[in-house]
Amino acid sequence: MQVGGAVPVPVQVQPPNTIDTAARILPAWAAHLEQLASDAAIKQASKDSNAKLKQTISEVRHRLEKLEQRLQEAIEKASQQPAEKAEQEPKPEQ
Repeated sequence: MQVGGAVPVPVQVQPPNTIDTAARILPAWAAHLEQLASDAAIKQASKDSNAKLKQTISEVRHRLEKLEQRLQEAIEKASQQPAEKAEQEPKPEQ
C-alpha cells in the first residue's frame, strides 16, 4: 500500500463542440472531393457519372445554404442578446 502521493482529481468531461468539429471537417472534406474529382477523373468518367456528381453537388450546396442561413440567424440573435441585457440592467443613479 502506497501512502501519500497525488490524489486523483475527478475531471469533468466537456461534450464535444460539434460546430467546431464541422468547421474543421468541411475544408478537409472539400479538398478531398476536389482531389477525387480531378480533371483526369472527370475526363475518364462517363457522362452519367459526371451528371450524377453535378446533381449531388447541387443538392449539397442547397443544404449548406440552409445551414448557413440558420447559422447567420443564430449569430444575429446572439449579438442582439447582450444589447437587450444592457438595456434591461438598471442604470446607476448619480
